[in-house]
Amino acid sequence: MTGTRSSRPSQQFHWAEALTCDVAASVVLRGAQSTSIRTGEDATGRHIAVTIGRILLYLNDRHAVLSHTRAWLKARDIAERAFPAGHISPEPRNANDRDRPLMVATAVVQCARAQSPVSVDGATTAVAGHPYVQVQVGRLTVVCLDQPAVQSVAACWQNVAPVLADLFPDEDEVAERRRAAAAFERSIRPVTVASPALTPSPSTDISRTADRLAALEARVGRLERRREEASGG
Repeated sequence: MTGTRSSRPSQQFHWAEALTCDVAASVVLRGAQSTSIRTGEDATGRHIAVTIGRILLYLNDRHAVLSHTRAWLKARDIAERAFPAGHISPEPRNANDRDRPLMVATAVVQCARAQSPVSVDGATTAVAGHPYVQVQVGRLTVVCLDQPAVQSVAACWQNVAPVLADLFPDEDEVAERRRAAAAFERSIRPVTVASPALTPSPSTDISRTADRLAALEARVGRLERRREEASGG
């Protein structure tokens, strides 16, 4: 068995913890899968809708997306060791059997937070007879029977990254950008320098000016009285 598991402590699901109707989905993929990525908004808020084959995932949280993305990037590395070069998964032996149940199922999964447990493992031909890579993210388990299946799913999740940055930005990055913007605004804001207090000079002393005006008026008054006395005499 070759594989890795998430560094996050695995929280095993116990049947006693099940809700009134609790569902876990298991999917087997053979060959490259058709994929699509869409965004939308409904009563629960904004979401990213990811379609992989017959799997439809609604992701309402940044950490939910990262749970799937990181798991499938690990799966891509494991697939290079698990599958022999040029390996193509054979068709099921009873693919054309009339008694084979003709039931087509679709798995719809909604993820509103980081998923747990997360595990990725695989097996080579020598160990399992038929090589595979298995990815479990929360209640969704996907078994890939060849490398094209793993590569197509991993590429899909890798393409979600640009959408994730726009729809659910990293809170730490947003806070850092706000701090940087505030620091920039402070750096370009004009600095107001307080003007020094003006010390009145003798020429601008109001009290002295009033005294001079009073002395001038008194002198003008004396001159007028002398003129009147002179004219009267």
